[in-house]
Amino acid sequence: MIEKYIEDIRAGEKDAGERLAEAAKSAEGLIDKARKDGEKLLEETKIDGAELKKELIAKAHRNAEEKIKKIREENAKALAACGEAAKSRRNETVGIIIETFRKGL
Repeated sequence: MIEKYIEDIRAGEKDAGERLAEAAKSAEGLIDKARKDGEKLLEETKIDGAELKKELIAKAHRNAEEKIKKIREENAKALAACGEAAKSRRNETVGIIIETFRKGL
């Protein structure tokens, strides 16, 4: 009877050892899968970050080009206005000089 208990205990130990080995192997597989999945997600995140960076830089360039274009247009208008003002002043000055010569001063 004691031998039967000992045999049952040994059988249970053997079964427990086998289950423990299977659990360890399964855990290793899960850890390896989790590591691979994590590495894949990290790589995807790097790629997404690089793409986002490119998009943001392109958008910044477009915005800068639009602002530069607007500033150039405003400068062209201001220069044209200055040219008109200078022409008007020149005409006034010529008129004053002619008037002065007519008066004989």
